[in-house]
Amino acid sequence: MDARKWLFGVCSVALVLVGTGKQVRAADPLNPAGGPGKPYLVVVGVGEFKDSAIHPRPTADADAKALYKQLLDSKYLGIEPDRATLLT
Repeated sequence: MDARKWLFGVCSVALVLVGTGKQVRAADPLNPAGGPGKPYLVVVGVGEFKDSAIHPRPTADADAKALYKQLLDSKYLGIEPDRATLLT
């Protein structure tokens, strides 16, 4: 057997074995269980701008408030109110 083919085969097997190992991460202090974390919600609605080149959106505040209320509802995302912020 050719030495280059043998070396290539051994390296390929070693890479496959190393690549299939479980990745180890440091413990997350905000998520000690290691499962999926709790989501944060930030909703921003800006209707008027100081720059006249940016067109105003008169319904942006109302739209942001409605979206914020809907996403806090348990039927949709059910985000806890202490993990949500509304910026208008």
